[in-house]
Amino acid sequence: MIKIAFIIDTIATEAAGTEKQLMMLLDGLDHSKFQPHLICLRDSPWLQSHSISVPCTTFKLTRLLRYQSLRFIRKFRKLHQNERFNIVQTFFVDANIIGTIAAHLAGCPVIISSRRNAGHWHNWQQVIILRSLRRWTSRYLANSHAAAKLTQEVEGVAGNKIEVIPNGLELSEFTDIDESKREQQRNEWSIDRSQIVIGTVANLRPVKNIESLIKAATIVTEKYSQARFVVVGEGELRKKLQAEIDRRHLTGKFKLVGRQNRVINCLAAFDIGVLCSHHESLSNSLIEYLAAGLPTIASDVGGNGEIVSHQRTGLLYESNNVNALADCINSLIENQSIANRLATKARQEAHHRFDWSQVLDRYEQFYTKISGMETALSEKY
Repeated sequence: MIKIAFIIDTIATEAAGTEKQLMMLLDGLDHSKFQPHLICLRDSPWLQSHSISVPCTTFKLTRLLRYQSLRFIRKFRKLHQNERFNIVQTFFVDANIIGTIAAHLAGCPVIISSRRNAGHWHNWQQVIILRSLRRWTSRYLANSHAAAKLTQEVEGVAGNKIEVIPNGLELSEFTDIDESKREQQRNEWSIDRSQIVIGTVANLRPVKNIESLIKAATIVTEKYSQARFVVVGEGELRKKLQAEIDRRHLTGKFKLVGRQNRVINCLAAFDIGVLCSHHESLSNSLIEYLAAGLPTIASDVGGNGEIVSHQRTGLLYESNNVNALADCINSLIENQSIANRLATKARQEAHHRFDWSQVLDRYEQFYTKISGMETALSEKY
């Protein structure tokens, strides 16, 4: 039995990219071979209202590298003495720092540090600390080659210490997309069946660059009055974005519909999927667009090009180039045959590369391998 402690800052929602992948991993690992234990540095309303399928320990670490950190280190050491974790894997900046320190001081044999973003969360102080923790980190696990490359360049991590395992999704549910879901969702949004829906699934945060989509919508709707834009997601920029929509006279043509319980239904209502982020490592939403058979447009940043192959499974454009984004949208509206070809190839690619069962198998092989390697090394020396 391989015991794995997964340390994360907190889980505010299971809908976000990393949190969703982690929850799927906790549920999916073969519990006859692996014994996962979730450790959260901070509590959250979501954690309080949801039951976790594996043992879960929550701490109250509100500030990093303060007295509370020492308490966490002591408590984690005691937990490790009781559980004897074979592997500790950390997620997000705070956990990558204090979790690595605690795991090392507790004597954990294998410490894995996750890299699942394009570096926009790391300030220079955090980079200095992360660089200093390289000697205590057994391996790094990235979800894209872009994140792996950035980890090498910024943190000075040797390439042979980084494993890349992409995000995966349960793609079987995407086969349930049909006309009834499309019509039902469009009715809820008051969108006519004849209108063209350009949609994105994204949190309303600066990194997602929704403002550029609003600007592009101004250009597109001047040419195609039947175009409608929908953003599925919530966040701190809602008021600012809504004000921009109103200022550009797009009210009724550009909708912020908030979080939706059934993203599948939303994708069924889309005609085109867009991701316009400033930074991405490997976007779950982008994989979902492809799996849903949507003609897809993405900013050419981070790992987006690892999911979308330009003019084969979708279209890539230079990030923040509003005119290029509008041109991509217009081209898919104008050329239905091209849009259909891209969508068909996209669906095939998604099911071939990002099916969760394949990704889960790679995780299990990696954990088994790294656990065995470190055990052999410790016995040798």
